[in-house]
Amino acid sequence: MIADRYIWQVATVVVALLLSQSAAHANGPTVAARILSCYDGDTCTVDRYILPGRNRVRLRNADTAEIEAHCAAEKRLALQAKAFTSRLVGKVVTLGDVQVDKYAKRVDAFVIMPDGRDLRQALIAAGLARPLQRRSPCRMVRAVD
Repeated sequence: MIADRYIWQVATVVVALLLSQSAAHANGPTVAARILSCYDGDTCTVDRYILPGRNRVRLRNADTAEIEAHCAAEKRLALQAKAFTSRLVGKVVTLGDVQVDKYAKRVDAFVIMPDGRDLRQALIAAGLARPLQRRSPCRMVRAVD
């Protein structure tokens, strides 16, 4: 048990160092937090306030379909993205370059999963997200098809 805890702490430090070096533009803090729930594929609630009054995390530079989509195909894609991200519930992730988000109670950050993979890249590789950009209703479905 103690060895597992030590390994986890060392792994978290290594991931944080790699993340801080890989994101040259990064200037926000890097912190570890446990995922409590996920609203959709790119927004989750964590077990503590990352910045004062903010315990929700918006995945940096990723766009998943919206849960309250305007068409059935986008809604299905949104539910698949939520299921993918919800696999992290109960697990500790590393949040990198944490910044204040435009919405109250939320921060914007890079998310590194416990296995060291970037959540954004994993969602994009699975066809459940794309790099963040403005979009109109149902355009998400065409973008990942």
